[in-house]
Amino acid sequence: MSADGTLWAVLHDDGETGEVQRLTDSTQERVPTPWPGKTLKLAMSGDRLWVLTGAGQSTYGIGSRQAGHWYSGPLELASDSVKVGVAVDGLGPWVMASNRTMRWNGHAWQQAPLPDYGDSLTGTAEAPWVLFDERARVPLAQWTGRAWRLVHVPRVKEKWIYLNAVAPTRHGEFWALGLVTWDEEDQDHEPLSRTRLLALRWNAGRWSCFFGPTDENGEARFTDAVQDGRGGLWALTYDNELWHLTEGRWTRERPPGMRGIEELAASEDGRHVYALGWAVWKLSR
Repeated sequence: MSADGTLWAVLHDDGETGEVQRLTDSTQERVPTPWPGKTLKLAMSGDRLWVLTGAGQSTYGIGSRQAGHWYSGPLELASDSVKVGVAVDGLGPWVMASNRTMRWNGHAWQQAPLPDYGDSLTGTAEAPWVLFDERARVPLAQWTGRAWRLVHVPRVKEKWIYLNAVAPTRHGEFWALGLVTWDEEDQDHEPLSRTRLLALRWNAGRWSCFFGPTDENGEARFTDAVQDGRGGLWALTYDNELWHLTEGRWTRERPPGMRGIEELAASEDGRHVYALGWAVWKLSR
């Protein structure tokens, strides 16, 4: 999202092509890119839009748009070839590919290596986080201003934790959301997978754990989360339920007609929050 609340999104209509669209409160328009290859992810720095594309058979590319004009790109991402198939993502002025990130400082890209292979970028442009592949020993890394710092999370006895999003809410406080899972046996001693929604709160140097109800089908999970600009957050589950944390209380919300949600997006101050899926919905404050 740009500073004026304009939402830039990638429309995947058939799973093969990625089309850039620009949305405001009153308009929605297609923005063609000048390069071949599927548009994968977007990043934003000030009023400059960065487009990450599948530029070729062996590398990704990145180009930019500012004041209605496209510049450069697609360029090779980072110094060495980054093979198509690794995880890539964009957030604010950040781009991530495999085990490296780059940040646009207004003049050039600055590289910052990751301590493991990244899966996605989350958090905000000013307080970014990286979620690692589920095989990683430590699931999270936080940007300190100079480097990425690994963040350990609590262990749950005989259970496994998987995280999908981080949302900073207040100074010194953030929430990491995902699921906790474990195995059981039925009466015939057949293995069963169980899951519960999981929200981990970090505040004043301590973790607190909050669990949702057990899902007998093993599918419960938070899939995305963003700040709401008031010290709380919006969170999305695998089955299109929205949860709102405000003033320390969780409420479950399912606005009429909202379905097929894939992702949440918020401006840096949290004043503009959107849910994206089969359509785009603006979440009121």
